[in-house]
Amino acid sequence: MDLNQFTTKSQEVISNAQQLTLTNGNQAIENTHILSAIIEVDQNVFPHVAKKIGC
Repeated sequence: MDLNQFTTKSQEVISNAQQLTLTNGNQAIENTHILSAIIEVDQNVFPHVAKKIGC
């Protein structure tokens, strides 16, 4: 995966999700790691995404 093809915020989310994975002692990045990282990077994104998926 070439991270240079992602936006700066997306790169930050991936990096944070990877760090959460390591911190929690997990072997793979899970959806919860990505969601937590998205919220950490930009708290305004989650309400928008939740609305789009009907939550």
